[in-house]
Amino acid sequence: MMEEKPRPYFDREITALLKGTALVLMFFHHFFTFPAWITVPVSDPFIVYVAPHLSHATRICVAVFVFLTGYLDVFRTRRGFSDRLRKITDFLLSYWTVYLVLLLFAVLTKQTVFDPNLILYELFGLKQAIMPFSWYVPFYLLSLFCLHPVGKQIERGPVRGILCGILLPTLLFTVLAYLCRQQPEREFLYRLSFLFDNAVDFFPVMAAGTLVARFDLFRRFDRQLAASRPWTRMGAGWRAVLLLILAILCCAGRALLPRMEFVSGTVFGRTWTFRLTMDLVYAPILVWSLARLFAMARGHVPLKALAVIGRYSLYLWFWHDVFFKVCAKLTQPILYAPVFWPLILVWGLAICFALSWLTDIPVRWLRAQKNRLLFPEKVSGK
Repeated sequence: MMEEKPRPYFDREITALLKGTALVLMFFHHFFTFPAWITVPVSDPFIVYVAPHLSHATRICVAVFVFLTGYLDVFRTRRGFSDRLRKITDFLLSYWTVYLVLLLFAVLTKQTVFDPNLILYELFGLKQAIMPFSWYVPFYLLSLFCLHPVGKQIERGPVRGILCGILLPTLLFTVLAYLCRQQPEREFLYRLSFLFDNAVDFFPVMAAGTLVARFDLFRRFDRQLAASRPWTRMGAGWRAVLLLILAILCCAGRALLPRMEFVSGTVFGRTWTFRLTMDLVYAPILVWSLARLFAMARGHVPLKALAVIGRYSLYLWFWHDVFFKVCAKLTQPILYAPVFWPLILVWGLAICFALSWLTDIPVRWLRAQKNRLLFPEKVSGK
């Protein structure tokens, strides 16, 4: 077991820049790479002919968020069950606020009908009629609870960490997804199959973030680079170019090889296929290369704007659901009005940022009241 906790490789500003980059990639991914989701005529040739081919590459944005969650969890001052429960309720309060506003908007504009059964599922992201990207909500809740025992195993060594954080969860969630899929008549269990499918793809990436942080792998790699003569003799400009190429290669790699699949022999009367996400490789390399790039370019105005986006990334993630599913008919004409994709992207970010800023004001107050009532020891600092 490691005797002392390593220091974070990057500070809060770099963390915000990484989240901001992932968020911009996510908006691009959802706004442009799925032609079937666009319900209004578009004339930009890039959106029509190029963007659909970038779908797999830009989905690395989710892996970046997941990796950072696992990485930053190591440096939390309090990591017990009570603190995780507080973090989960903070997350749900933000999600529920946005969801209820979008639900009210959809009902009042007659884009959907009020269905209590549907709402019960959607409050925990198990259905996505109003917020199509809320699949992350149940995954986040499951992962935070699982990360606590997994983190304990990772502390006991990297081999045990790989076994308990990556291989065993992949096996377990694959089996659970299969078992739940065999129960289509039981809606709740069938819905859980999608949750476990997402956990197969992304929980190992979260555990990889914890592994990288716990054993300070980024700094260890930096020390190896510092001992390399070609790297030390290279100018800052060439280093930046190489880091940028490395980041692009991570996205391209995800498009070419998103996962590896392994077929087992016959077990319990069926042949099992297990998949291992390659985001385990791409996400750490992408985060490291971007962190180095941002450290070199710190202070520039565009980066300051990107950092602000990163600080509101959770709200932005929730609010951009307004442009899809039941709300799309009313909101997509507004989103795609600028015609050209860079303007559409900036316009969408601006709309969602304004909504996020307005949402943060009441949610911060509600969160403070909730924490004072349910977690008084956290508020008092005891």
